[in-house]
Amino acid sequence: MRLMVILLCIFALAFSGCVSTDELPVEMNVVDTDGVPISGARVTFVPQNVNFVSNVFILDSDSIVVNLPPGIYNISVTKDGYFTFVAERQLVNSDSSLEFILERM
Repeated sequence: MRLMVILLCIFALAFSGCVSTDELPVEMNVVDTDGVPISGARVTFVPQNVNFVSNVFILDSDSIVVNLPPGIYNISVTKDGYFTFVAERQLVNSDSSLEFILERM
């Protein structure tokens, strides 16, 4: 029983900082190389170093605001007829704004 309590304490300490309940508003928009907004783009955020499901957003307008926990993300943006945009970004403050520029194929 004592061993089980010790293991539970170690587990709780190890994972207590892995998941944040604080989320940041992140505004994002997708444009082409001429600055024209692209609707229907698929934006995927995959957090690094966290056991967390990726977030996928479809932009149906010029921009969208989403809430994400702070952290480092691998981001990909896809849209038929355009090259895929891939980047790594760190979201740390509440004034995050991301613009993704896609190039036509």
